[in-house]
Amino acid sequence: MAFPYKNFSLDTEKGYLLCTVGLVLLYIGFEFFYISHAGLLRDEFWFGHHVYQYVHHLPYRDFLPYKPVLGYYLLSIPLYFSTSAFAPLYYIKYEIALINVFFILITTRWLMRFFQPQAVFLTLIILCASQFFMIHSAQLRVDMLSSWLGLISLLLILSNRTIMAGVMMAIAFLVSQKALWFFAATNAAFILYWISASRYRETCWRMVKFNLAIILPVLAYVLGWAHYSSLSSVLQSVFYEGYTQSKITWYRQIYYECWQVILSSGSLFILLWPLTWLSLCVRTDDETIYKRRLFIAFYSTVMMILILSYQQAFPYNMVFCIPVFFVLYADFFSWLFMLFRHPSAFTSFLSKRQLFWFISVYCILTVSVMIAMGLPSAYFQTLLIPVSLGLLIYRRQHSTFYPSLILIPVLFAGIVYPLMATSISALTHSLYGGYQKRNIEVASDLLVDGGDYFAGSPLLYQKNQAIPGLMNLIGPAIDYLYHPSPDLLPILIPSLYLTPRTPEQILHDLKTKPVKFYINNNRIEALPAAIQRYLFSQYQHFWGSIFLYAPLVPASDNAFLLKFAGTYQLTGPRAAKVYIDNKRYQPGDKIALTAGQHSTRSDRAYRLKYLPEHKLQLDPKYQYYAREMLGST
Repeated sequence: MAFPYKNFSLDTEKGYLLCTVGLVLLYIGFEFFYISHAGLLRDEFWFGHHVYQYVHHLPYRDFLPYKPVLGYYLLSIPLYFSTSAFAPLYYIKYEIALINVFFILITTRWLMRFFQPQAVFLTLIILCASQFFMIHSAQLRVDMLSSWLGLISLLLILSNRTIMAGVMMAIAFLVSQKALWFFAATNAAFILYWISASRYRETCWRMVKFNLAIILPVLAYVLGWAHYSSLSSVLQSVFYEGYTQSKITWYRQIYYECWQVILSSGSLFILLWPLTWLSLCVRTDDETIYKRRLFIAFYSTVMMILILSYQQAFPYNMVFCIPVFFVLYADFFSWLFMLFRHPSAFTSFLSKRQLFWFISVYCILTVSVMIAMGLPSAYFQTLLIPVSLGLLIYRRQHSTFYPSLILIPVLFAGIVYPLMATSISALTHSLYGGYQKRNIEVASDLLVDGGDYFAGSPLLYQKNQAIPGLMNLIGPAIDYLYHPSPDLLPILIPSLYLTPRTPEQILHDLKTKPVKFYINNNRIEALPAAIQRYLFSQYQHFWGSIFLYAPLVPASDNAFLLKFAGTYQLTGPRAAKVYIDNKRYQPGDKIALTAGQHSTRSDRAYRLKYLPEHKLQLDPKYQYYAREMLGST
């Protein structure tokens, strides 16, 4: 199954390559602006903290990594050149954006060997205009790198370089186990192609070589890391944890909402996917192109089924559609442009009745999806595409009318509208960056003279949080605090910093560990009431999202415990009579106190607000708590 390159005019190809260079310059300009101004997602802080572990510790021996380690080592490079509280996370995202540029240029040039340059370029523009690419492609994750490697593997398959395709697939897996989607789609495409194309021995041999080429690098990886730790640790981390995570059903409850976000962020390629099957039924006599198209159709169909059936439908997972969309639509638009120019050269293997019913059912299902998902009305004009395409196939006469009715909705719904939506989203998120950055810098400064913190996620990538059970408060972890069900235990794995804890255990840790402050956010606000009451009694809003140690001392003739030595400001009712260690103080007084037990006598409850030892740069603009500006969940 060899797919020879398609010859095109060098000048034409060079022109589109120059356009591609211009496009990636716009892309990198957008990403650098967006990264430097927008706030990071909570998951990105988690990944930043996890990447930091690779600088000082050895995976599998010192800690269990989340996913295989190749991608993390690549992303850890900027951490060797900067130690500030926030900037290295930006540098990692810049690195990811530059990696994306490299792969865009390589894969675009490669695809132009198979498909018409204008078709490849149109596909690239629509991909780059989509919000899931512009916003998620440079997120601090390893998924994008794995996706690019999956695309390279597919292109190597199409180039008849099967062993290298297997090696590249293995590397993609050793970046993220989600590359198994590419593995399954490739093998399924081989099998379906083997059944339909009557090249049994050749296809079977290629499939064997592909899978053997995957096994050897993965085996070398497992045995190599087992030498430094243990075989059971490596196998558990690489295979067992990935398997258990894929079986989690907890996120099924947000499946619908996630797909609403995905489809509203640039749904043209998803909505048009079934329409690409027409290119298999209406074709020319070129068997080479048809066989390649058949393999691509099998691959993309299996891949889309896997992604649609995945219950953890987070929008960032859509980066794994890039290999599917880039190859599928480069082929589909090549077919479409050829149909525009030479409709009489095509033979339809669908009867007029079958064509009518295919278009009708497609339109009905598409409208149903749009209504069910509440998609913007701008996407309804895409219905012109199947209707116009059906009429063009039906008539098979050269015309500029039907191509216009097809291309105008493609350009508007695929480029113009998504770009507008992406720009609005980017501008909105760019408002959060300053607040988030200053909060993290102030939090880092507060820990200079000791103490711990927690925030429900590792907002300080260089610092471990103090309280097990509060390190990564994703939905299942919060759910476990309310309902400690055994069904949630497979989700709460050490590599995600998830520890099954009860509210009583967390309260014990809060009382015994030197937590100087916590950074409030929607995750902290979702904690059980008993924990909230304790936090209220021990901490008070300081600045931004930071709640600093300020124990509430009830009216009594008793004693209280201070966790930190330092200067405290007494706050309470003006008429309060307060004695601490047999000395009387007034509200507003600043008192130097040691850590440990202190006697007290008072007729009113009062607080002792801890005052930081060194001066902090507290921007008045960010003084007030703004939960939505600290980063989304």
